[in-house]
Amino acid sequence: MGRTSGRAPVSLEERRFKLPRTYAIALRRTPVSSRSKALFQILSAGLMGFAGMVLDCPLQLSSSAALGQVPGKSGIHEKTEVLRVRRTEVLVRVVVRDASGKAVDGLKQGDFRLLDNGKPQVIAHFEMERPAAPSLTPAEVAGHASTAKNQPSPRAAEPPRRYVLLVFDNVHSSFESLVRSREAGEKFLRATMNSADRVAIVTTAGDLAVEFTGDSEQLENTLKRLKPNFHGGSPLNDCPRLSDYVVDRVVNYEDPDALSFEMAQAAGQGCPFLTPFQAEAFAKAAEGVYRGASIESLKLLERMTGRLASAPGERNLILVSRGFVAFKPAEVLDRIIERALRAGVVISALDPEGLINPSPYTDASQEIPVQPPPSPGENVTIPNLPALIENMATTTQTADWDVLADLAESTGGRYFHNNNDIFFGLRELAGSPEVSYVLAFSPEDLKPDGKFHRLKVELAASKGLTVMARRGYFAPTKTLDAGSQADQEVQDAVFSRDEVKELPVEVSTQFHQVDPRTASIAVLVHLDANALTFRKEGDRSNDDLTFVTVVFDRDGNYVDGHRKRIQLRLTASGLAKVLGDGIGIRDEFHLAPGNYWVREVVRDSEGGALSALNTSVDISF
Repeated sequence: MGRTSGRAPVSLEERRFKLPRTYAIALRRTPVSSRSKALFQILSAGLMGFAGMVLDCPLQLSSSAALGQVPGKSGIHEKTEVLRVRRTEVLVRVVVRDASGKAVDGLKQGDFRLLDNGKPQVIAHFEMERPAAPSLTPAEVAGHASTAKNQPSPRAAEPPRRYVLLVFDNVHSSFESLVRSREAGEKFLRATMNSADRVAIVTTAGDLAVEFTGDSEQLENTLKRLKPNFHGGSPLNDCPRLSDYVVDRVVNYEDPDALSFEMAQAAGQGCPFLTPFQAEAFAKAAEGVYRGASIESLKLLERMTGRLASAPGERNLILVSRGFVAFKPAEVLDRIIERALRAGVVISALDPEGLINPSPYTDASQEIPVQPPPSPGENVTIPNLPALIENMATTTQTADWDVLADLAESTGGRYFHNNNDIFFGLRELAGSPEVSYVLAFSPEDLKPDGKFHRLKVELAASKGLTVMARRGYFAPTKTLDAGSQADQEVQDAVFSRDEVKELPVEVSTQFHQVDPRTASIAVLVHLDANALTFRKEGDRSNDDLTFVTVVFDRDGNYVDGHRKRIQLRLTASGLAKVLGDGIGIRDEFHLAPGNYWVREVVRDSEGGALSALNTSVDISF
């Protein structure tokens, strides 16, 4: 517990910045116990409260020029960026494509209309964005092998820009489609992955997983082990072999056409004769297996969406799956979509089956359902069986695609299907469009009821163009007080890659070797106090400052973090000194050798201004 001195001009509270809940891209049912797993914690609640010492003496203030060297062997890296202005409105990223699928350039704010629950909104901020110049791909890196070993690349200091989580559905996919997925994935990694990308891989069966990494060789080795894995045995190995759509229609909709199709399918596959009662019982058994697999797959997607939410950069989840029936777990789907929308995670989907003609009559390898044979006491004749077969094949395909399309469309992603170029699909879904537009608006009279608000973005003149944007957002569940709002702003800024400069902040790092395996890194922050807003109270000028320093490893995973709050209660002479010298903060971390990047977030309470900067440090000795 701390001590308080009634009118101390400067007081300091500090605490380690912690992440309360842990998710990891780990094998199913694997406990998260090691220190390495702590790097993959997810921020799922507000910032931790403060508990620390309040100083009785003024905090030492210094200019950036006075920040001293750390004794011992050290490396110094300094970076000061011109940062873009931070906005607090609801953001809607929009991509407009022409008939050929190419992103449309040159649109203006007046070309767009934005509606919130059908009500037109004023677009308060408009910005056109283009992806940054790509970093070197592995092939380009190989071509620059003659570069001096100790000469750092100008891009080496850049934190990861794009996070791609590849979820391979090996529960519902055939061996052939997984082979196509694996080959396309390997080609995708070799051709498009660069130094600013981090990719993770997980399967819906939970038998393969690799955390976010820039090591393409590790990712390719993981893909080579990709294979089907349906827990408990797939109903497609039974006789008759029934799809999830057919059993769903029989069991949950009591569809007589689906029941007739099941009996015809049994006859066409040479299975023992099924009475209607036996067919229903068989479908119920298969439905339980399919339902369990579907819910497990959706829950994994929910966990992985949460995992991706902490990635400090562009967040893309790509589900590679032929599709599956959701069996009405609407609450799970809604939770996935809500979490993705709140965290800025874009979910896209890719069907690796390629170009499909669902009709069984066009595939000689498929067994065509036939009329059930006569049986004692049972004489079943199915009217217009060929039309029923065609209809069931088409609706089965559509139903399998529904979940994938819903996840993609609801989160601003894309659904790539009915196309044989799987590599092209992966590249398109993982990449950034050539140009996109960011619309921002401030909802009027927004009630804190947690309800979903449906958004619609229109073009004043569509001209045959297609508009792609998120379908909505969720209102907050409660009205936050000023302190909670400030904490939320800082929290969001910590786990963003965007640099913001509303306060003049400079950050530098120094390190020295502590022992053969550990270095002490000092993060030195200087704030020019002339940009602060002070509140006059008697003879004092007051403001509260929050400094959060977080260290991420080279793959963008959280390592450690500290948070400090400085309360300024300054007399006229103290204010003059602060305005002249600025405010200096020092944080220290003990780290193993390696590449890290530091995220510094500074916010003042009176003016509500915020700055967020990135800087890197390469610890080697």
